[in-house]
Amino acid sequence: MPYIPTKSSACMSMSWLLGNVYTAMSCMDEKSNKFNAYNFKKGITAQEYRNTVEDLLQTLPNPENQHMEAAWKNIKQAVCKAAGNILGHSIKKVRNGWCDEECKEILKAQNKARLKMLQRKTRSNTEAYKEACREARKVCRGRKNTTKKTCWKNYKRNTKEML
Repeated sequence: MPYIPTKSSACMSMSWLLGNVYTAMSCMDEKSNKFNAYNFKKGITAQEYRNTVEDLLQTLPNPENQHMEAAWKNIKQAVCKAAGNILGHSIKKVRNGWCDEECKEILKAQNKARLKMLQRKTRSNTEAYKEACREARKVCRGRKNTTKKTCWKNYKRNTKEML
């Protein structure tokens, strides 16, 4: 039986989606990115976004001939398209600049040792896992401290240049 959305259900769906634009909504074909919700603080952008969503929802095909999933897919695509056009996507920040290929390789080795220990818990497997943990901790901690020191030096240098 096809789903026939009423005006109230479409309004409820739209209000729910508008309320959740602040979270990351993944569109069907695009990579999941967060929308730039900071643009909502501008009153013009919020009104423009509402108008765009309403226009896109009005141009949707007649929902009487569609199933519920198809109607939902169309509504979601309309809201995602409006948010992408009006708000834009936020730029992701690199959080772990210190984590390089060597750290990743050591962590992979640690995970392999852990799996081996979980599959067969012997003294030798447990010792190998503990050794892998020590090595990973030592390397990652060193990289992290080096990065922190570099960032602090850059911060000091930049503040001195500004004064």
